[in-house]
Amino acid sequence: MNRGMIGLCALMIVMSLGNSSCITETTKHFASDGVKFDYPGRWQLSLIVESPPALSLPVQAVGQLTGDRYAQMDIYWLPVPAESSFQELFLQGYSRLDGPDPPAREAKTSETMIGTKGLLVKEYQVPHGETYLQYQDIWWQKEDRLYIFSLHATLGSFAGMPEELKIVLQSFDVVFQPTPTSTATIGRYTREDLAFQYPIGWEISAKIGPTQWELQAKTVCSLHSTVGPYRSLLLWQRDLPQGTTMEQIFHDTYLYMEEPTTPVRDVSDGTLAVAGQMALVKWYTRPSGEPWWRVQDIWLQAGSKILILQWSTTPDQFLQAQAEFDQILSTVRLTPSFPETPTLSPAATPTSSTP
Repeated sequence: MNRGMIGLCALMIVMSLGNSSCITETTKHFASDGVKFDYPGRWQLSLIVESPPALSLPVQAVGQLTGDRYAQMDIYWLPVPAESSFQELFLQGYSRLDGPDPPAREAKTSETMIGTKGLLVKEYQVPHGETYLQYQDIWWQKEDRLYIFSLHATLGSFAGMPEELKIVLQSFDVVFQPTPTSTATIGRYTREDLAFQYPIGWEISAKIGPTQWELQAKTVCSLHSTVGPYRSLLLWQRDLPQGTTMEQIFHDTYLYMEEPTTPVRDVSDGTLAVAGQMALVKWYTRPSGEPWWRVQDIWLQAGSKILILQWSTTPDQFLQAQAEFDQILSTVRLTPSFPETPTLSPAATPTSSTP
């Protein structure tokens, strides 16, 4: 090989390395509802996120990043209840991995630091056809929320991915919106078995509506926001027949979502402590007219009745609006001693400064 050919080959190698460096360093930026982060420019971002295969906690989706060769990062969040800790939720989340029929193999736990973030890490392998996918779930807490970054890829291509996606973990941050306080509450709804309060800027109607076919329940009351992005809260009621359980009815009610023609996505379920009892929760995203809506159904048992609180808003507003719904849920009381006639007090006056 002559010197000219050697020089040309060297120049091509340098140019190739230079182009590779540019691709690696190019990043995109995501910012929505207080969440922001950078991610590799070659990766694609989607707001449609699959449920994590080995996690047994109800989580909400932030987004999904997809690269080459089955490489993917799913980002979730969940609230930290006052009575729980980061470590307790971590152990609870992977309790199935210690059971008699674990959904994954090669599970191990570690701790690490990326920038100033202290992180808990769970690694495991999930069956995928005739081979396995390697998972690495990275947990980070900020204030009263946990964020889970679930990386996975084929066994052969996983090695370089965690290093590449460090830019997500290093840049990830959350700016929380102020949580509504009890002094902003101006309305109270009460009936014989339920009471709750609702904040300024909401309107309520307590007219009994027709039976809704999906939940097989009747509308008892409806609320919606009059300021800011549209949010709604519906109270449904259905009978609990003798010899059945709320869990059975909950399961059967949502079977229609398993039909391939049902327009629904991002479906998950779990439990939540509400008003001193364990409520059943179903999250999903569905269309209603033109837009899609993110929905959270909370099932409570009140004697021989089932009460369903249905919270909904657009998917891009759900994360920010969750604090408002949590505030309403914190006022829910199951109180059989209330009078049978519902009482509304939409004109109550705040006890502190007007917002």
